[in-house]
Amino acid sequence: MYVKDTKADGKRAGALLEVRNAAGTSTQYDGVCHNTLGYNKVAVCNLDFPESRVINFAAGTCDGDSATWACNSLFDWSLGSWRSSRT
Repeated sequence: MYVKDTKADGKRAGALLEVRNAAGTSTQYDGVCHNTLGYNKVAVCNLDFPESRVINFAAGTCDGDSATWACNSLFDWSLGSWRSSRT
């Protein structure tokens, strides 16, 4: 997954992820792909999803610095619309 920061606003860009079982009824993984590199830079998150899963994701921003503990909660993020895909 690639996350590009397109605004020089001091906020962190990221993609929030939720991987659900094939029926979409239970969450098996959730997490965040952070871009702490800054404006006009692209962060790469190497994710290995199992087959036949539903992946929900949303792009967003967070007012976190580069500390590893910052922006790890869904509540830290301002998000766009959630989207879904299948593996």
